[in-house]
Amino acid sequence: MIWLLVLFPALAGLAIWALPLGRAGLGLCACAVAGVTALLAAGLPATESGLAWSANLVLRADLSGTSRAIAVAVPSVSLPVLLYAAGTETRRGLSRLLG
Repeated sequence: MIWLLVLFPALAGLAIWALPLGRAGLGLCACAVAGVTALLAAGLPATESGLAWSANLVLRADLSGTSRAIAVAVPSVSLPVLLYAAGTETRRGLSRLLG
């Protein structure tokens, strides 16, 4: 379940990049993804998960304490940045910037 914090914004970013929407639609989608990511980070239970690449190399993810605060802060801080970008950036590079 903890991998949802990584996979959801990455896959949603690819979808936003591919959508043929206007400035308001792209901004709304990007802000919705950031908001849902912040809510996921705040609402997921404190868990630890690992992914074993080999016997000597294991990737571990933990969501408790400071890591939860950072996981909530990053998408929360990105919300005003995304809103500003959606309002000021030209349409040509907007999907790349927001996605």
